[in-house]
Parts: sequence; structure tokens; C-alpha cells
Amino acid sequence: MEMIRKNLPLFVATALTAVALYVYGLVLDDFTLRIATKAFPVLAMIAFVATVPTKYARGVLIGLVLCLAGDLLLEFRQRFFLPGMIAFMLGHVAYCVAFVRRVKTPALHLAVPFLIWIVWALITLWAGLGSMKIPVAVYTVAIFVMMWRAAAIVYAQERPSGWDWAVMIGATLFAFSDTLIALDRFGDPVDGVRIPIILTYWTAQTLISLSVLSPNTELPAGSQITREV
Repeated sequence: MEMIRKNLPLFVATALTAVALYVYGLVLDDFTLRIATKAFPVLAMIAFVATVPTKYARGVLIGLVLCLAGDLLLEFRQRFFLPGMIAFMLGHVAYCVAFVRRVKTPALHLAVPFLIWIVWALITLWAGLGSMKIPVAVYTVAIFVMMWRAAAIVYAQERPSGWDWAVMIGATLFAFSDTLIALDRFGDPVDGVRIPIILTYWTAQTLISLSVLSPNTELPAGSQITREV
């Protein structure tokens, strides 16, 4: 752990370099450059989160590892799209578990805007999903729950920290990135959309990773705020 902390600036520099090289690989449509660089940004996040000794951080860490697997599988867009989607779905489930462990407040009203978003996306894409209808529907449920429970984290705190807001914004950006992927793949293809997809995705993962710094992640037993709906 101490070695990781000392080398964190190196990991960050490596991640930023990898982001630039990956985007360049998208512009050139260079598969080799993309596959060689894509893992490094999330690997840097994994290294950072691994230094935080909380149960919440361990949950986020599991989500990051699963999403990294999805990252690499999705580079093989046609061959491994479904396995990649499954890996990401499991990553969302891991995040959901971590969020629920932090805050159990139902806050059902917070689910409404996210439910509208997900229902709109499914209705818009349904005709073009073909054999992917069930997998995509299950995936969207995981995305919906992740956003809702991330919002509940902010709602449950009397004084949410910036790190608490980071997890809600990160979850929302993650869903936005996934929505762009779905619209491009199952709707009308969007020129140049892969760049905003990956940049919003990496931003989302960074914010979720930074949420492990929240002082509200490890409250003493019985002290968790549970505001009613």
C-alpha cells in the first residue's frame, strides 16, 4: 500500500498519457494502440482506491476491476460485446452493493428521474435491440439502481461532502456514457461518438473512485443518517 501511495503521481501521469494515446488511437482507428493503452486509466484508479482501507472502498475496487474487464472486452466490438456488457453489469452491481452498504435510506422519490431516463432509453432503442432485448433490459435496471442509490448517498447526509456529490455525478455520467453507446449501437450510428463516450466514462469512474475519500463512508455503528422519504 505504501509503495502505491508513493508512486501515485506516476500512476496519474501514466493514466493521463494513456488517455491521450487512446484518443489518438480512436482518431487513427488504430486497434493496437487502443488495446495497448485502454487499461491504464482504470488501473491507476484501482491503485488509488486500493490504498483506502474501508469496506466502501473495497466495494468500489471490485466494481473497478469488473469494469476494467468490460473495457478490454468491448474493444473487440463484435466478438465480445455481450461478455463485455455482462462484465460492466456486474461492475454496476458491485457499485450498487457498496452504495447500499453506505446508505440504506430508501429515498424512493429520487428514483423517479432516473426511471424516466431508463424507460425513455428502452422505448427509443427497443425496435433495434433484436436478440439483445433481455440483456439490455437487465443492464438498464442495474444502471438505474446504481444512479438511484448514488443519489441516496447525497440525500442521506445532512452535510454531504464534495466526495459524496462526486459519487452521484459519477454514476450519472456513467449512465450517460452507456446511453451514448446504446444509441450508437442499436439506434442510428453517431459519427465521432466514441470519443465523448470514453471521456465521460473515465470521468465517471474517476469521480466514483474519489468518493472513497468521503468522511461519511465509515460512520460508527448506529450513527448513519437515515432521513425518511
